[in-house]
Amino acid sequence: MGITLGGRKGIFLKMLAHAGAIDYESIRIFYTGISSTIRNNDIAYLTRNGYIAKENSGDTNKKTYFYLTQKGKKKVLGNDSASVWDCAMYISGNAFTNRMPVRAKTDQEKVARCISQSKILSEMYHSKTTFFYSDKEDLFQNSERIEKCFDWINKEDGTASGIVSMIQAEQGRNYKEYTTIYDDYLKEELRSKNVYYLASEIKGEDNPLLRQSRALGCLQTPTAPYVIYDCGNRVMKWKKSAEMGMRQWISEAYRGRYKERYERDSSFVKGLFIIKDYSIIERIISEEKRNRMYGNLTLLQMVYQKNYFAKIEELKYYQNLDQLVDIYNQIAEIYNLERRSDGEILYQGKPALMGILFNINRFVNPGEAYVFCLSGQAEIYEMSGRKPIIVDKIIEEKENEI
Repeated sequence: MGITLGGRKGIFLKMLAHAGAIDYESIRIFYTGISSTIRNNDIAYLTRNGYIAKENSGDTNKKTYFYLTQKGKKKVLGNDSASVWDCAMYISGNAFTNRMPVRAKTDQEKVARCISQSKILSEMYHSKTTFFYSDKEDLFQNSERIEKCFDWINKEDGTASGIVSMIQAEQGRNYKEYTTIYDDYLKEELRSKNVYYLASEIKGEDNPLLRQSRALGCLQTPTAPYVIYDCGNRVMKWKKSAEMGMRQWISEAYRGRYKERYERDSSFVKGLFIIKDYSIIERIISEEKRNRMYGNLTLLQMVYQKNYFAKIEELKYYQNLDQLVDIYNQIAEIYNLERRSDGEILYQGKPALMGILFNINRFVNPGEAYVFCLSGQAEIYEMSGRKPIIVDKIIEEKENEI
């Protein structure tokens, strides 16, 4: 029962290297579709053999999470060059993800952010979204930055012994030119693939404004790049100038890859906020009306033209557009919907909204009498004056066909 870095336990260790910390909720997401017995056995094996350890198990005032031990770090860095390129930036030098566990109160918000990242990465793994560096295009030009990390890895414990020479031997003298399997993701054969770039890859070393961004990363889909944030169950802190910088930085990286209305247009970059439940929408709107908490995320503070909110389990609708279109077509057939020449949908002669993708900009400007939505969205849509029509059963039947 060993560990290979391409196997489930090996990928778990590499993912934990990226996130820094993982909690029980994220572990459950990672093991979605796999029995709890296998999940528990894997975590017990990794803990018993010293690859991971648990922090704060006895302190109810702090978050409980797992982190990589030195043995775990050595495992992900000592096997092959691709794994080194994937993980070196996160478990070398003074990277926060390399300092786990941390116990200072001032660091607890950063720990929570690490756990949020583990939740996103677990969902990316479950949905087969690419997020390891060696499997995707180096869009934000991190190769030299990662190479510098080789000198920071502790060589005395054998972790980095021979790493650089091994990479040189495999790839020739100019090993900075580390080629990846992606050239242009918009090629027809790659249009079904999704790629996730972590915030640490996007921000780079010398961009102080972006370091203040709350973004966890960017989900690249065939239709749009979504900048991902984790609200959880609270109205998150928000610095508009930092997020505007993040939007512009990402739009420049994707310049020419998505449809633009004019040069330097960044409207194709969308915001995607992960939430615990939709009651937070009402709180965001109430903050706007009262205008009493400057610095929190409100409608006026948003920087994206299209801002979407979703539970973690709803990310799949953003990642698989073909599946979503199939669901919408099935809804249209069952409910005998009409589509006007301007694209507006009619149900029983009145305008209707396909609302599975929750766009808050559209939500606050109601022009529809009906909305086809998920059960968890029904109450908030009803608050907007639309009559919700729940389509969970249709979705379940459609997904079971796959």
